[in-house]
Amino acid sequence: MREVGQVVDWNESRGFGFVKPGLDPDRDLFFHRSDCLRDVPRRWAMVSFERDFGPKGLHATAVEPADEQESIKADVRSFEGTVLRISESRRYGFITSGGHKYFFHGGQFEGDEMPEPGTAVRFEPGESDRGLCALRVRLA
Repeated sequence: MREVGQVVDWNESRGFGFVKPGLDPDRDLFFHRSDCLRDVPRRWAMVSFERDFGPKGLHATAVEPADEQESIKADVRSFEGTVLRISESRRYGFITSGGHKYFFHGGQFEGDEMPEPGTAVRFEPGESDRGLCALRVRLA
């Protein structure tokens, strides 16, 4: 059965990465370059794939870009995390999710007031020249 997920990590030099499945978002699945049906997807790309058991356990196989309808149906573009800290005066903060820290600017928060540390939020992951960032941050 094909599933849809998002590439959350890719190591180009070693040729492997991880997919966050839409049906099981708490468990990232390993995949290797050889598991890709077409070109290797970039980080944050939406992909469709199949699950398979290998020598090291469950992993993603037959990885290929997901079409727009599959991506919308899966709704895996957003992550859940916890606000780590906030600078009210400078209107920015950090979210922790899946062992990573994401920067967000107050303009990305969809609410009247900045959330307090410890607040659960949903966001869309992104990447800037300074590292990981959170877009469209909202209360979970």
